[in-house]
Amino acid sequence: NVVLIDGGFLVDEPSVGRCDARPARRRPEPCGSHQLLKALYVPSPLHREHLLIVHVVQEVMDLFRAVLLLDEHSERTLALTAAAIECNAANYTVWHFRRKVLASLNADLYDELEFTRQHALESPKNYQIWHHRREIVERLNDSTVELALVAEALTDDQKNYHAWSYRQWVVKRFSLWDDELAFVDEMLLLDMRNNSAWNHRWFAIHNMHAVVPADVRAREVQVAAAYIRRAPHNESPWNYLRGYLREGPSSAVDVEPIERMAEEIYAEHPATCIFAANFLVDLHLQANTRDRINKANEVQMLLYHISTNEMEQLWELILDILG
Repeated sequence: NVVLIDGGFLVDEPSVGRCDARPARRRPEPCGSHQLLKALYVPSPLHREHLLIVHVVQEVMDLFRAVLLLDEHSERTLALTAAAIECNAANYTVWHFRRKVLASLNADLYDELEFTRQHALESPKNYQIWHHRREIVERLNDSTVELALVAEALTDDQKNYHAWSYRQWVVKRFSLWDDELAFVDEMLLLDMRNNSAWNHRWFAIHNMHAVVPADVRAREVQVAAAYIRRAPHNESPWNYLRGYLREGPSSAVDVEPIERMAEEIYAEHPATCIFAANFLVDLHLQANTRDRINKANEVQMLLYHISTNEMEQLWELILDILG
């Protein structure tokens, strides 16, 4: 707990073991004449609670700027950074300075993991928290609980970019590939349209193999095809499938059944499944014969007319609404 006093601050924290009351002169935000910055510290007259919160935030950040200028690495500064993070967990400077203080104090970094865990679960889309945790895990060289933390963070938002990016760093840094495909399978069962999960699957496959073997590529093509059959209008597996067909020698993938599947889906949904249409265009152009190029042009012209008609209908609807 940071207790504000006139001219400095007290740290009342059991884990610190002491109470440091050395003065630290506040450093207010240099707003100048910029009214937008001033507004950040102008309390609303409507709510007493809001008045108190704004005052505390201003006091904490003023004190933080003071110790930052002093470059003070102490237990009380560490506690102050925690208070500043409570005020604004996205403040890069606070997190960066906290890491410097942790290193100077030779602090227990496993305690810091618990600190960041709580913040990561409270604010899972905050990049600064994940970056800070990465720095701490790098110093500890210990990834024991990291994948479980990411899995927990993804329960609330299965497409959280920051959590997936952190997971990619962890599995690559510590070579934790064994269970990644099983994890992706679980995520796709929850949401087959989770593009982050498809991206992670591609990332895992291509980091597990310097050159993806033909049997693995064939297996992944079948995985994508199975999801396409279940939901033809889902763009993610189409993109995943296209990636394997564009990669490496074409002989590594049996294109014929995949093309037949795309033709069947396109025939069933000619006006709506643009993913099947675009996929067929790619295959026709890859074949690079006059007949196949003509087929590609036919599909593209149909797509053009469909999109034109849809835009005309959209504008008619807008004009009707506007009266």
